[in-house]
Amino acid sequence: MSYKDLFTHSPDAELRRFIYIKKPSAITSLKDLAYYSGRAAQAIAEAQELIKTMQEYQQALYARSQEIYSANYKLFLFLERKRNYYDNTKSYIITICKRFDGHNVADEEILREKYPGKERHKALKRFEELKKQYPNIENDMDIAKKQWE
Repeated sequence: MSYKDLFTHSPDAELRRFIYIKKPSAITSLKDLAYYSGRAAQAIAEAQELIKTMQEYQQALYARSQEIYSANYKLFLFLERKRNYYDNTKSYIITICKRFDGHNVADEEILREKYPGKERHKALKRFEELKKQYPNIENDMDIAKKQWE
């Protein structure tokens, strides 16, 4: 079985192999000995096939890692206001991340700073400092109150 067959219906897969065996001294007949010997041979064959499938999967993971490492990216600076609904506190979060151009590649966070709501001015000041420190960085700010607040 190829590892690709595992992902035809879902992006996740689970592989399980159960092997039921008996203690050799507890087997009392030649018929049962032959049965358990056959089961052991079958389990070994399944395990070898599973190893081969996992080796193919590992090669595919390596190829995917090379795609991600070689993908172009841009730095992105973001300031956002978060409200904790449990205790009604506000905070400001500054994030610098690598935003990749590749297919289906998540942003990679480089820097994350969190300021309590009362230190809004510090967060804004730090945001401006980072914009100067990284002159060509793309940036965005989302600190306005949401309409449900």
